[in-house]
Amino acid sequence: MPRSTPLVSRALGAAAAALVIAAAVAVAVHHNKRSTVASTTATSGTTVLGGPGTSVPASVGSTPTSPASPVTRTGPATSGSPPTASGPTTTGAPTVVPVAGSAGDPGKVQPTSPGSYAYTETINGDSRPLTEAVSNQGSSGGQLNQSLVDSSTDANGKPTTVRRDQYWQADGLYVRSTDFAFGGYTVSCHFATPVHELVLPVAVGKQWQVKGTCPVTVAGAPDTLTFTGTVKVTGVARVAVAGQAVNVWVLASSLDVTGTGAIPFTAHQDGTVQLDAAEGQQVTEATKTVVKVGTSTMTGDESRQLKALRPS
Repeated sequence: MPRSTPLVSRALGAAAAALVIAAAVAVAVHHNKRSTVASTTATSGTTVLGGPGTSVPASVGSTPTSPASPVTRTGPATSGSPPTASGPTTTGAPTVVPVAGSAGDPGKVQPTSPGSYAYTETINGDSRPLTEAVSNQGSSGGQLNQSLVDSSTDANGKPTTVRRDQYWQADGLYVRSTDFAFGGYTVSCHFATPVHELVLPVAVGKQWQVKGTCPVTVAGAPDTLTFTGTVKVTGVARVAVAGQAVNVWVLASSLDVTGTGAIPFTAHQDGTVQLDAAEGQQVTEATKTVVKVGTSTMTGDESRQLKALRPS
């Protein structure tokens, strides 16, 4: 769910991305009647979303926003330790840390500055680099159009891409569409009505609703995704990003997704984001996701940390 705007954009975008992809993969697997599990199994059980033993993309957003890493699973969900997944794993000190003392006013949220932003993305303990490229696509009628492209790899080292078409205007950030490419799949979610992800101006205690609907088709299997949720500005904080101190807005989101069509499913995701107002950029994100398809359940824990405040 892309950075180009305040936290909310990232939190909800990444959340929606992860859930949309998980649902789409489940639909495709069911449609083709495979025994290999993408996001559900023929028997009941719990699967780790985006972790070892699954083949669900690694984002969210959604985000929704880069999809969860596909990892092949060869049997139904079982208890105990899951099989070890291959793929890139990076370690090191966190690039975003709390700064002692009271946080000041983060200021007015600005549209995301164009350029390339580097993140460390961690999905169920597996870390890898993620790059987000933000570009302006012209302005008209009081709207600044932007394109965001998130590029990463899955647990098997295969490339994954999330593209977002969005625009900024006086009352906030809107998302027109999100496209995903991973594991040989391409999933496009073009919202019937642009989703108002971030409502401006931002202030502590402010809360708003988000909602959207889009049709998706994977391997010939159609589904309609509908999501609703809330976003609330819960406070401010002061952190250091690669040693550079900054005041950030703190947002919390709660998102529910329902899929109807080839495979009915429900999903819920809670997220927290720290947003740098000057760059309109997400500094950190943490999400917890639960997706239910029939008697099967998928879970996932994801986080992101920005490596530098300014884009390259």
